[in-house]
Amino acid sequence: KAVVSTQSTGIPTSPTRSKTLHRKENTNLTNQIRDTAQKVEELTEENTNLNNQIKDVTGQLDELEGDNNATVAALSDKLQEVEEQLGTEIGTVEEELTTLRDEVTRRNSAVSIVS
Repeated sequence: KAVVSTQSTGIPTSPTRSKTLHRKENTNLTNQIRDTAQKVEELTEENTNLNNQIKDVTGQLDELEGDNNATVAALSDKLQEVEEQLGTEIGTVEEELTTLRDEVTRRNSAVSIVS
């Protein structure tokens, strides 16, 4: 005598019907597993692509940082050169100014003596 089971509705089902339901459930679960595995594969690939992009961008940033450091060093050297040049020029102008003051003082003295 076959055992009769009941569905959630409480309606008795035959063992053959139970097998059919289990097969459908198994098929559904198998499809869900396959779909989930495919999604995991897609997300893994996307993650790999994003990681590669991050590596590329990080490399570019490192390159730019190196370029910036080189530019800052070059500008710093140029600034020091300009400061030294300005210092020299200021010194020369101060010497010329002193010479001109001395000349004006000498001429003023000469004018005072004449008057």
